[in-house]
Amino acid sequence: MESNKFYYYSRGSLSELLDHLIEIKDNGFIEEEVYSEIRSLILESIKVLNGFIYYLKKENLKNKSS
Repeated sequence: MESNKFYYYSRGSLSELLDHLIEIKDNGFIEEEVYSEIRSLILESIKVLNGFIYYLKKENLKNKSS
């Protein structure tokens, strides 16, 4: 169960990172190309983490019903 909290916190951290990335782009600290590349990596990381969380939930339900 503790690891589940870690995964949710990690997802929150990725979302926070995305917010900061948007702020630095809006303030002109990075170019659009760099922003797009990093944004894509963050979104892919969130997608993978969400899939893993879903898998763990599914496995947990399967184990409880067995």
